[in-house]
Amino acid sequence: MLRSKESIGITDDDINFITALARGLVNVFAGQDDNTDNLSYVPFASVEALSALGLPVPASVRVMAQGTVVLAEVHVRAPLLWSGGRAGDARTETD
Repeated sequence: MLRSKESIGITDDDINFITALARGLVNVFAGQDDNTDNLSYVPFASVEALSALGLPVPASVRVMAQGTVVLAEVHVRAPLLWSGGRAGDARTETD
């Protein structure tokens, strides 16, 4: 994706591009309302992989144990069920 960034007219620095891309990918699922369980979508990379690309880990990005970097996340709650039917009202939380 980084190689095609310029060809599609993106001028953001590489790490901002990657985190924005990750947020966009998880936000596709934010309005999901056909799940029967609470779900979490979490794209991640390792500090090592980002460093190999020459990308710094921004202070605003959460680094987990063993050097895992959470690029974005969305939590999708299962819709409430009413009398055998769905309320059609999925609640979402995004970061």
